[in-house]
Amino acid sequence: MTSSIRPDTTHHLRVVSGQLVVKVAIHEWRVERPVATAFCLHGFAGNAMDFAVLAKALAERGVATMAIDMPGRGASDFLGDASLYTMRLQQLVLFEALALVKGPFIMVGTSWGGVVTGLMAPYLKKHPVGLVLNGTPIRSLLDLSYPHEDFLKDEAVLIFRTLSSAQIYLTSTRMLYHLPVDQLNDLTSASIMRVGDVFRMRYDPALADKIGRTSHFDMTDALAASKIPTLALLGEYSHLASNEDQKNARAQLIELAEHICAGEAHPPSLSRPADVDRITDFTIRCLASDMPD
Repeated sequence: MTSSIRPDTTHHLRVVSGQLVVKVAIHEWRVERPVATAFCLHGFAGNAMDFAVLAKALAERGVATMAIDMPGRGASDFLGDASLYTMRLQQLVLFEALALVKGPFIMVGTSWGGVVTGLMAPYLKKHPVGLVLNGTPIRSLLDLSYPHEDFLKDEAVLIFRTLSSAQIYLTSTRMLYHLPVDQLNDLTSASIMRVGDVFRMRYDPALADKIGRTSHFDMTDALAASKIPTLALLGEYSHLASNEDQKNARAQLIELAEHICAGEAHPPSLSRPADVDRITDFTIRCLASDMPD
């Protein structure tokens, strides 16, 4: 019996930005007559399959899932030039992808993707009924060293001699040892690519030049004003869980609930039953509170 977590279908959008035409993959886990859709955005070096385990659990509760491979990741186009990965291109991709979502929706974002969705959600014409921020800072951490940036830069050019070596690396760095082999194989296919006789992570090495916190952000005021119910997931060993400034920022948001993911670091993998159940329960409660009296 298989426990595959692959999406049911993949949409391929062609997004035009200036002279550039970029093919973007949006993966969908379908539900017949869905009560809502989860719109998901991965971390900087992630891809849409990071939400696959969650998507399967949400489907059991009648919630469909759409997750993007942002340009330079997964099954979307690699541009090969850091200067082409502009903020304008990201905005166009997100708004065209959001146009595919019908009916009520929640937004789920991991790390960098959580910052993008958290900053975006309060200003959408139609607010999401809920927001899930997975391993996401509420405001920028400009005063701290951030070793994950160096890690991602090194990972972007990492070479594996065999697919099994690449899978071991993916499993250990993403803390996925608890998953069945067929699910690990699905995640490996989405996250590892063959280049000639070797294997690499499935994201454009040119993205390494875009890594770095170059602008200040703070989503506290906008989220507070929007009153969007928010669930913040934090790894037990994450710097975000222990940082006092981040704790204070989360405390300012009365609509925010916090969940600590036991045994996880940064960002949580969204693959452990307790964490997935917390998100699905939160989603159903958001939908119930959004229904008219």
